[in-house]
Amino acid sequence: MEDGARLMGSFEGTARGHQVPPSGWRICLAHQFAEKRKPYQASDVSASDVVKHLGLGMRYLRWWYRKTHVEKKSPVIDLFNPLPLRQIYGCPLGGFGGGTITRGWRGEFCRWQLNPGMYHYKTVLADQFTVCLRREGRTVYQQVLSVERPSALQGWNWGYCGHYAFYHALYPRAWTVYQLPGQDVVLTCRQVSPIIPHNYQDTSLPVGVFVWELENGGGEAVDVSIMLTLRNGLGTKEDKRGGHWNEPFSVEQAGARVSGVMLHHCSPGNPYTLAISAREQAGTGVTHLTAFDPAGSGRAVWQDLLQDGRLGSPAGEAPRGPRGQRGGSELRGRLPRPALGGWPVDRPVACRVPEAGGARGEFGSSSG
Repeated sequence: MEDGARLMGSFEGTARGHQVPPSGWRICLAHQFAEKRKPYQASDVSASDVVKHLGLGMRYLRWWYRKTHVEKKSPVIDLFNPLPLRQIYGCPLGGFGGGTITRGWRGEFCRWQLNPGMYHYKTVLADQFTVCLRREGRTVYQQVLSVERPSALQGWNWGYCGHYAFYHALYPRAWTVYQLPGQDVVLTCRQVSPIIPHNYQDTSLPVGVFVWELENGGGEAVDVSIMLTLRNGLGTKEDKRGGHWNEPFSVEQAGARVSGVMLHHCSPGNPYTLAISAREQAGTGVTHLTAFDPAGSGRAVWQDLLQDGRLGSPAGEAPRGPRGQRGGSELRGRLPRPALGGWPVDRPVACRVPEAGGARGEFGSSSG
């Protein structure tokens, strides 16, 4: 385990973020781990251990064959197809027992547990946050908040400089602080999961919240838009099955209004719905797009936001995707800000609402 000073050795910024605690695990987004790890696999078993545990090995082979070839399921322990050990994971998003989505310390959505106990280790490239800054009615800065430079979605501005950002984890919360180069603006993204002491029912909810805080150190007002793009699926072959669809929604309760998009994933074994939303407040705006192609260039989405800091907000649900086509959706929250100071920009919410399977919470009561 590398020490804290080494993990932050690549950080060249001066920002400390908004109310980031001193305790926790902190790492610069530009850090590169020197240690290369390798998973334990069948080839690592010595000949003497093979002879010594021959009976155990035969039982494992029979179990592995039944799982993979008869039941067509992924074995919990797979020595023949081990997962690579990647030092990318951060705090999971979600409660206890209802499934989680893990966001890596560089900001990627990289591990999916929609059914408790079943994990998909797949980084979904299209699931990203993007910031748009506008001054005096024109866009001056628009950037995907990712250090990656992928070959897909070439119409987006990738390659955020990781030397000016850091990740700080203190479960069940995590913070990512972005010092935007040349803009005198610092963004703090606080990730919160519903881990509430002595409240198991709410703690098991499959939801999470991203709270964005803006610090404007410049001398002029700036309008900030935060866009979250989300693919309808987990990056698996099920995404191409077809029949998936998205629709906007809006809910008002107790004087608070939340707007967003629901992404219905119609897999035959376990259909589920992913929902992204943002709370509307005075002086803010929430806009959306119900569909884009995460396998394309993404240029239309990018230009839509670049033009005026807003998305088109088409009415009604998006058409169901044909077989072989992937789909996604975007949600954008916007808040104008004065020239100096620091304030919350928006509160986008990412949540999962499975329609079937083990991630749905059910609670009973007893009396007397």
